[in-house]
Amino acid sequence: MDVYGQSGLRTTALRLFNVYGPGQNMANLRQGMVSIYLAQLLSKDVITVKGSLDRFRDFVFIDDVVEAFSHCMDDERSFGQVYNVATGVKTTVKELLEALMRAATMKKEVIISGGTAGDQGGIYADVGKINTDLGFSAKTDLAKGLESTVAWAKVAS
Repeated sequence: MDVYGQSGLRTTALRLFNVYGPGQNMANLRQGMVSIYLAQLLSKDVITVKGSLDRFRDFVFIDDVVEAFSHCMDDERSFGQVYNVATGVKTTVKELLEALMRAATMKKEVIISGGTAGDQGGIYADVGKINTDLGFSAKTDLAKGLESTVAWAKVAS
């Protein structure tokens, strides 16, 4: 049992992976890959990528994150546990850029520049525990999530 659980609080720790979706701050070019590249796609002549196109992440749509929180709030099986909230799918930067351009029905040149200090080559989640314990799995695939995000961004910008 965790420290909070010993004091009677019912807690669950959720490790959120690369969350994206409508409402992101498109002006903050340090917020996350989806918002950084989408902002460039919609407002620049080229997309500049710092680092390799082979880097990868696990992108999870905001609606799925909200659903994961809902699953955990009242399910006693989650109390005292730690869960990854993600898709379990490895998506490279190259695949993300291609999917963004398809969703936006736009094509831009991609320029590779030096990497960012401390940036990791890749990370994706093992989502087996949250699926087994709570029956939760992210439902929104990247293409569908990006379509929604792009539609929002076009209106918001």
